[in-house]
Amino acid sequence: MALWGALAPASTVAQLVGVDAAGLVSATLQAVRTARRNRKECHALARRVMMAGDLLRLVQQGSSETMRRPEVRAALGGLGGALRRAYELVVSCQERGAVYGFVMAGRQAEQFRDVQAEIDAFLLVFPVVSHIDITIRLDRIYNMLAPPDSSQQVRCLTSATEI
Repeated sequence: MALWGALAPASTVAQLVGVDAAGLVSATLQAVRTARRNRKECHALARRVMMAGDLLRLVQQGSSETMRRPEVRAALGGLGGALRRAYELVVSCQERGAVYGFVMAGRQAEQFRDVQAEIDAFLLVFPVVSHIDITIRLDRIYNMLAPPDSSQQVRCLTSATEI
């Protein structure tokens, strides 16, 4: 927890979603290997975390312009927070004794469901981000290929037919 407190003031959305996302995925997978309780839930959560991390890397590699859009940064920044909570939850399955685990089992099961649902909700944003990116790229291509004034094109066609 102290690590996140130290990073919070310095982290930007790009850091949270970029370099830190890869670190969070790696740290979560490492924590899953040593979890003592809720192993099945930890492994299911790790699969979601890996999927989200892979998608984040793809989006970052695709278009830096897309990542600069405030809507995209806000959505992906939220995903970074969900990945951080997933990591903290998996780490909580490593610590403390059997009595604590028994007492907290119901609460942890609810936390697993909540974090998985939160990650899933953010993963639903990826098709929208992809659609926005593709639309922007297609508009650019169209604008490069299409003449700036379509009435000029009509005049050229009519003059060519008159000859």
